[in-house]
Amino acid sequence: MTGNTWAARSTDGGENFSFVNPFSDFALLCCDQDVVYNEKNDVWVWYRQGFGDPALGGSGDINEVKLSVSTDDALTWCTYTFTGTDINVGLTDHFVDYPHLQATDDKLYVSTNIFDNLGPDVFTAMLRFDFANLAPCPVTADYQVFLSSTEFNFTPVNGATDTMYFATQLSQTQTKIYSWPDSSLILGDSTVTYPAYSFLGYNCTLTSTGTNPCGRSDTRVMGGYLSNGVLGFVWDAAQGGAFTFPYVNFITVDETLGTLIANSPIFSATVATNFANFGVNDAGDIGIGLFQMGGTANPSFLVGINDSQTGTNEFDFATVKTSSHGTGTTNSWGDYVRIKPLNPDNGQWMGTGFTMQGGTSNSDVENLFVTFGRESSTCSPPGAGDWNVAESCTMTESASAAGNVSIPNGVVLTIPNGVTLTVPSGFNVTITSGGGLLIQIGGSLIVIA
Repeated sequence: MTGNTWAARSTDGGENFSFVNPFSDFALLCCDQDVVYNEKNDVWVWYRQGFGDPALGGSGDINEVKLSVSTDDALTWCTYTFTGTDINVGLTDHFVDYPHLQATDDKLYVSTNIFDNLGPDVFTAMLRFDFANLAPCPVTADYQVFLSSTEFNFTPVNGATDTMYFATQLSQTQTKIYSWPDSSLILGDSTVTYPAYSFLGYNCTLTSTGTNPCGRSDTRVMGGYLSNGVLGFVWDAAQGGAFTFPYVNFITVDETLGTLIANSPIFSATVATNFANFGVNDAGDIGIGLFQMGGTANPSFLVGINDSQTGTNEFDFATVKTSSHGTGTTNSWGDYVRIKPLNPDNGQWMGTGFTMQGGTSNSDVENLFVTFGRESSTCSPPGAGDWNVAESCTMTESASAAGNVSIPNGVVLTIPNGVTLTVPSGFNVTITSGGGLLIQIGGSLIVIA
């Protein structure tokens, strides 16, 4: 888990964390960190961004980035160091900012914006690394770069497997989506169009402090996902039209056709909604994290779930924690929300957010690590008669059915490690199209002939 200027490591699923000093080999660390884990190659990657401005203690306009790699569960690291000129030799007076890290099965994708200290030029880059070649840190890292001087801010998706998708805003009515297959150097792209939204003057002033925590919002894509052939992207939109407060604009796009499926804003009639991020589990269910705030409501961190129990593009939300105070003297909040699958095969997610507790200064920021999922329903066959599995669930102990077992469309029955479901002679297991039976390694289904 990382923040602006700190990092922490947990070995018990987030119950407890120990401090990791990100300054230990990087005295000029400042402001942006991110971390990603690749299960297939058992590789951790830790991104840290440094100062560039000499007035802040930096060595010049160019800032350094350290990309550290671990193959022993984030205990020890080897490190690459990058500057703008490593991305492109012509970027001699530029600094990088605002990274996003996501992964496919075999590749690491790192996006960053690049600013010209001596002029108005702005670039955006997507870097691609091969996980198999990252460790144990050869002398130079082998990677590919896609660099744009005409587009700003690439945001990659969570949930990709062999092709990465990332999006950028072209205007208040258009989003451009790139596709980059792991097996190719050639990128594809498509552009989707939707109704115009407001993007100036974001306002959710707090009565407690008189500050406007939405003042830092803009139209950069904040998060994306790929789930069952559908791409989703979110960004902040300002109040206006039918929306009294700033909200999260949310589009879904057909992965194959690159065409818009729906524009489904996430909003509240009483508070602002902003800074959303997504994570996807193995079933294609989507977790989301975001903030709500404004008026008499101090900032709150919320998480939500989109699965078989919700409507299309709808989320069931729960509030993790509400701030005791508003922001201090600045008209800003933050975008440090990350949602990732915790246990991808049983519908749980982990996420990071923060609130203010006890005051309005930086020292009153409370960082949050949260795990969440849908509360499990009773998941065992009845004592008599057929078992019609009404909703997705995971069995917790071995059991024998008394009759037929039926799994309808939209429902997944999971048999985990160490658990056995036995179906007696003369009865069947029926799975309707769209339903599923997931037998994890170590679990078993016995149908007696």
